[in-house]
Amino acid sequence: MGKVKLLIADRNTEDIKLISKILEKDKYLIFTTTSASRIKSEAESKKINMLIMDPSFSDKNAYEICKKLRKKFNNTPFQIVLTSVPSEEYNVYRAIDAGADDFICKPIDPPEFYARIKAAEIRLQKQHNLLSEREYYKQAFEQKEELTSRILNENIRLKEAYKNIEALNKELEKVARYDYLSGILNRMALFSVIEMEIERATRAKTPLAGIMADIDNFKRINDDYGHQVGDEVIREIGVILRRTLRKYDHAGRYGGEEFFLVLPDTDVEQARRIAERFRNELKDLKIETERENLRITISMGITKYRLGEKRETWIARADRAMYMAKEAGRDKIFIE
Repeated sequence: MGKVKLLIADRNTEDIKLISKILEKDKYLIFTTTSASRIKSEAESKKINMLIMDPSFSDKNAYEICKKLRKKFNNTPFQIVLTSVPSEEYNVYRAIDAGADDFICKPIDPPEFYARIKAAEIRLQKQHNLLSEREYYKQAFEQKEELTSRILNENIRLKEAYKNIEALNKELEKVARYDYLSGILNRMALFSVIEMEIERATRAKTPLAGIMADIDNFKRINDDYGHQVGDEVIREIGVILRRTLRKYDHAGRYGGEEFFLVLPDTDVEQARRIAERFRNELKDLKIETERENLRITISMGITKYRLGEKRETWIARADRAMYMAKEAGRDKIFIE
């Protein structure tokens, strides 16, 4: 297939520089534009294989641009990756509906961004292989060659290829939904789950509790022991959360060192017991460093969802409760 040709379309030149730096080691042929009106002509003239675009920078309908490019490159290996701060207008559901292959949240996390672009490159190669095979069979039938045996063998191989594609798609779905470091829901998937549980609690008139949890002194951990130790802390907390929570509970990474737990059919007293169980599990966690075994504590704020309030309001109340726990001396649980 040759080198992958990338077009980065974004009005933010700093984001263009960051994306280019992340991808420069793989020797992609990278082109850039800050003009939405030039995207289609640039993609056609440069014979682009992959478009990385922030849909929010366009004064035109970015999703219409996606649809036109998808139609234009229908018979050519082509990937569209949108990247933006998630909102009601710009999110994975609208992006996929418009023909995009992936949606990456801003601010850009370099390791996750690189992994998602490599996944897009794998899809490009699969597209190239399938289109090449389709062209081969087309020519074979036009020439009326006797290829019965080969076709049977190729069909078997294609079935295996489709199985591999299905497995790849499942892996890509996991990448799109889960935080790569903690193994729990990423921010965008967490918001989707919160909306779903709010709707369910409202319809069934059942209690819904939330816990905002924040690692104590996390900045000092990164400063004193290094970011690798900080990453290990987040990984281990993800493991403990998956082990501690019930099957129908949800945990997501809300921010750098913040986690939000969604507890359906749960009042604040039950939520407190779950928080205590999680805190007790943390007491057994020891992070080995060159200097010492590091002990991790966490502060948590618990709130009950109030019927009719918006997601943002509920989360903000939980966040305030968590800060009350911090002010009480850290390693505490505060119930609003």
